[in-house]
Amino acid sequence: KLRAAQKAGIVIRTGAPLPTNAIARIDSSWQATHGQARGGSMGRYCPKYIANQWVGCAYREGTLIAFVTAHTAQDEWCLDIMRHDGDLPDGTMHALVHTAISAAQRAGTARFNLAATPACPNPSSAFWRWSAFQIATRAGASGLRQFKSSFAPRWAPRYAAARSWGELALGLADIARAIHNPPPLT
Repeated sequence: KLRAAQKAGIVIRTGAPLPTNAIARIDSSWQATHGQARGGSMGRYCPKYIANQWVGCAYREGTLIAFVTAHTAQDEWCLDIMRHDGDLPDGTMHALVHTAISAAQRAGTARFNLAATPACPNPSSAFWRWSAFQIATRAGASGLRQFKSSFAPRWAPRYAAARSWGELALGLADIARAIHNPPPLT
């Protein structure tokens, strides 16, 4: 994938100054094709929001065609926003994430988190495999999981906990609401 991006003439740039107008154009184009950006922990574009993040921009023939952002901390960086324009050469997003991982390594960071993907809580159960497939398909996450798998991650489960099933359901519903129906950005 990285060779394909290089062969297509993709150039990755990081650091300030950020091309905020071009980034906003990419975000608008992405939302026009993929729907409204999700909220909650999913990451939505806002110039002030990404001002304190690591940002990588992919250019083709001098034009911005994609970008990614990552939260940075001393012990861990975490992939946040991934956006691209319509006609994207193969490997472009891989090259951006690879650049972010390399930047985290150069910064001496111990871990780069590719962020969460829907998982199967019990792979030995036909019901849970079917449920996980349905969730991933409806969330558009099957391609995301395949993309993240190409970086050979160490998958680690994440859990939701509550004192009762009712409280767990209410908490998960609240998270789903924040993701699928976010308030306007201010």
